[in-house]
Amino acid sequence: MSYKVCIIEVATGETRIHDLGDLPWQGESTVFWWKEGSFGCDCNREWEFARAGGLPEAEVVKIDGGCGHTRFHVPWAEVDGKRVQIDETP
Repeated sequence: MSYKVCIIEVATGETRIHDLGDLPWQGESTVFWWKEGSFGCDCNREWEFARAGGLPEAEVVKIDGGCGHTRFHVPWAEVDGKRVQIDETP
């Protein structure tokens, strides 16, 4: 089953909901991926934020905003209509 995530750009407060489409929800493994894994880094979160905003894929891959853990916040994922906490509230 696919899922959605809420991604917030901290500097602007802009919030986008991103449907991960073909990526399956795998419970705690997916939570880990968003907290400690590849999607825990601002560089990957920025790409998903851009995709959620409708930026064409050819432009998404040109983004190089750098790594870190302060520019994007992912408070929750939605799986089967239920919210699962990802990041702690800043």
